[in-house]
Amino acid sequence: MNDLNEMTRWWRGEAASHGRSVIDMTLRGSENWAALLTNGQQEVARAVSITGMRTGPEWSCLEVGCGIGRLTFALGERFGHVTGVDVNCEFIETARIHNDRLNVCFEAADGRQLSPRSGKTFDVIFSYEVFHYLPDGTLKSYISAAYNLLRSSGQLVFEFNTRPIFWRTRTAAIIRSCLNMVGVREWRGFPTARGARRIPRTVQELSEHLQGAGFHLKTVIGENTSATWFVAERP
Repeated sequence: MNDLNEMTRWWRGEAASHGRSVIDMTLRGSENWAALLTNGQQEVARAVSITGMRTGPEWSCLEVGCGIGRLTFALGERFGHVTGVDVNCEFIETARIHNDRLNVCFEAADGRQLSPRSGKTFDVIFSYEVFHYLPDGTLKSYISAAYNLLRSSGQLVFEFNTRPIFWRTRTAAIIRSCLNMVGVREWRGFPTARGARRIPRTVQELSEHLQGAGFHLKTVIGENTSATWFVAERP
């Protein structure tokens, strides 16, 4: 099975069984919904502060990889309309159960392309801790689709772990592969499946993907860190 199907299969079928820590390690063991929403507000506020991402009631936003809606609801406080998409139907159902906002909606995605059923275009497409899990074909497809889904001067804002993978991380990956083969699904708090592992890419590689899709790369913040932010604009 190729990387695309492996990634999609794991995030769609098994991710939710690892609890909310698979969305963010800081959420391990957290079941308090109010605390989750507060955490989302803090994360979005930090993202806006770092990137200068445009927000406002006149703008619409698409969040890619929304999970249970932790950040989507916070984005809904800053945009006129927000659509959250995720490949995991269990996450989407949780988000819908908690959704009491008229300007926020959720959709299940197929993990291969971005094609919201609403058929809307957006002013901002936002993604946090998602793109570094995508195989090359899926990443290029998402970036190309993002370009087509954005209005003129629209922004694609995403976070990507561009930290180089050193020998200790590579060793841990080998150990996780071996454990997964014998049925161990989690080790040291992290899933052992290949679909749950980030795919290393450089800022240069990502810049080329963005420019190849037609984007103008406005800024990169935090190069070679676990939280590198990219802000690209459709001309």
